[in-house]
Amino acid sequence: MNAQNDEIEIDLVRLFRFIMSKFKTLIILGIVFAVLGFTYKYCRFEFSSTPLAEVNNLFTIEKIEKEPDGKVVKKKEKVTYNLYKEDYEARYSEYESKKRNVEVHKKLLEQDFDTFKRELDTQEEYIKNSKLYNLDPDKYWESEFYYTVREKNSKAAQPNIAAVKKVLKSKDGGEDETFENESTVVRFANRLLHTQKYVQAFAKSLGITMNLTQKPVRELFGFSPIDSYSFVVSLKGDSKETIAKLEKVKAQFDKEFTEFYGQDYIIKIQPISTEKIYNAGLINLKRDTDNAVIKINNEIENKKNQILNQVQPLPPEDIDVKMKTLESYKFMKLVIFTVAGLFGGIFIGGAYFGMKYLFSGKLTSAEYLKSVYNLKNVAMLHESSFSKEVVNSKVLLENAIELISKGKKKVVLVSTLDEKDISNATKVISSTLTKLGVSYDLVKDCELKEITDSDVVIVVEKLDVSRIDATRNEIELLQSYKAPLEGIVYA
Repeated sequence: MNAQNDEIEIDLVRLFRFIMSKFKTLIILGIVFAVLGFTYKYCRFEFSSTPLAEVNNLFTIEKIEKEPDGKVVKKKEKVTYNLYKEDYEARYSEYESKKRNVEVHKKLLEQDFDTFKRELDTQEEYIKNSKLYNLDPDKYWESEFYYTVREKNSKAAQPNIAAVKKVLKSKDGGEDETFENESTVVRFANRLLHTQKYVQAFAKSLGITMNLTQKPVRELFGFSPIDSYSFVVSLKGDSKETIAKLEKVKAQFDKEFTEFYGQDYIIKIQPISTEKIYNAGLINLKRDTDNAVIKINNEIENKKNQILNQVQPLPPEDIDVKMKTLESYKFMKLVIFTVAGLFGGIFIGGAYFGMKYLFSGKLTSAEYLKSVYNLKNVAMLHESSFSKEVVNSKVLLENAIELISKGKKKVVLVSTLDEKDISNATKVISSTLTKLGVSYDLVKDCELKEITDSDVVIVVEKLDVSRIDATRNEIELLQSYKAPLEGIVYA
């Protein structure tokens, strides 16, 4: 025989199936080892002389340290639970503080954004409603009225024309002239003219809607004190019709003002002028308004970019994981040891049965003897000791025996096993031979005299039960006797 024929080929699938056939035993071993693992860890927790919170090397923290060369590095250190808890809470508090600061800063930016947005809406409303914003300086109209007030018992005062001209000149230059010693009457007239009642009346007369700003209306009338008992009211507009509408409202003011002080004072109202004049200040008005809109738009974009570019602080590497508690740590370790015990027991059992399969010396492959001794496999009732009977295998065995024993007088069945181990095969063979009228004999550990008068010799063995060495010795003995060996039947 070739030495290569002595090599036994290992079928890994069959090995796995053999191990899985012991699944009940494997589960029992897994449960036993799981209980042992749980019990071991539980006793370590509950009956240790050192409290778990003070046991070192249980948890890992990360520290930032500076090397002698100035390089900053992160180092991990094993510590107790108490130190781990302090480190976690400190890092979490710092992270939450940074998040709050970012949120506060974001809210402030959003408030500034809303403020500038309101300012822009105010400016846009002003541009929409203003009579003066887009007005050509050549088309500017203005009407002025000079008011004098004196007590009834006092001498008539002459108009202070020089003072009037000075006030009007300063007004044209863009200055707001005020009179430090203006009387109660003048102050009252100023406040009365600027009350909401007359601002709303001016707006209504021109069809102006005021939601965000009163500037389009307030810029159309002015009040300039001349001295203690005289002042000028000016009306402005883009046409003579606009001036006429404003004068109707001013007439209501004149009536209320004179009625209020008419008993004690003599009030005279003298028109100064109503004319279209060139007003260079309108150029500055438009320029300043446009610049204000541009500036506000820039501020809005700036705040918007700042809001979008807000960067949330990076959390510490493990801060998104909830801080471990001692109870969760205990539970986790108990689960780990229990699961490890379960799989460890199954693994050990599987390894044991695998080694038993590999080194049992049993016959595990129907092809082994066939390839070694060039024997024919007559039939196979079971592919293994842990598998069900092959379908129609007994019928095939009957047919094979009929063919083999045709014209024969005696068939000898040889096996290394007791009859009870191969009864499923011997019953089929004996019944078939009996029907054919062929005598048979079943022998174990045969000798020459037992097979000399036989016409056919059939070896009957069983996979996972018959031993390889004994089976090989049996076949080699038969070959040495030059017995008419027909093949092998696997029970």
